[in-house]
Order: sequence, then structure tokens, then C-alpha cells
Amino acid sequence: MRQRYGQEFADKLLFYVFQRWQPATTSEKNNFNAYFMSRLFSGVFAVANDYDKYEVEISAILKARGLDSEQLPF
Repeated sequence: MRQRYGQEFADKLLFYVFQRWQPATTSEKNNFNAYFMSRLFSGVFAVANDYDKYEVEISAILKARGLDSEQLPF
């Protein structure tokens, strides 16, 4: 994501995710990937001007690395 969107976007995104991080529930601990991605996409929604465009592209980046956002419960 840093290569695609730049340092400023990636830093804002991860800072937002870090600020909003909450302890995981038992079910979330059992699926950390889903837990992390739900937090990540809430950050994308907060920092991206065109969420729909970013959501599709970021989903593709994550999927290429073995994290499939289509399996998320939202």
C-alpha cells in the first residue's frame, strides 16, 4: 500500500488503526486476519477521499498477499 499510495497515506492509515485498536474478543482472537482487516478498512474509510476506489484496490493488494477481504463478516 505504501508503494501504491505513498508514505503519507500509509502512515495516516496505520496511525488511525493504531489509535482505534481495541483488545480483541475471544472470537476475534481466533481469526486475527479478519480482526486486523476490519480495523484496517475502518482506517481506509477514515483517511481515503474515495473509499470505494481504495477499498477495491486495497482488497486486491491484500488478496495477493493471502488475505481475502471477501471472507470478512461485514
